[in-house]
Amino acid sequence: MLTLEFTSSPDESILGEYVTYRKSLILGRSRAADIVILDKKILKTELIIHLQREGIMVESKNVNGFITNTKKILGAKIHHKDDEIHIGDTHFKFKEYQPPQFFTYAEEIAKKIEETIKKDAKYEEVFYFLEKELLSLEKESALEK
Repeated sequence: MLTLEFTSSPDESILGEYVTYRKSLILGRSRAADIVILDKKILKTELIIHLQREGIMVESKNVNGFITNTKKILGAKIHHKDDEIHIGDTHFKFKEYQPPQFFTYAEEIAKKIEETIKKDAKYEEVFYFLEKELLSLEKESALEK
């Protein structure tokens, strides 16, 4: 989860907080951007933000870069809660940040099975037999190759 707080911009419609649960988002003037900012000094695709375990990766698509905490950044940089970003005449900060949960597909399925069994124990036997059947099919498939 990420909360951006837009503190100043020629585009007054974006002022305030923006909360997202997406792992990445695009900021720019284009209508295709996730956050459309009507600021003549920014590109159609100005920044791409990627949520990572280490922090908030901000990648500039502008050859002139962007300003973060009074320092000019070219390319990409990891940011954290309370860091301030300046693009064109628009300023925002990262108000809240919780790293996304990264699970493999198998971990996600195991988690869902566990949750289902906790809700109703009768499913434990069903999942046990499904697992046995899948392992059997997997062995058959390996033998056929």
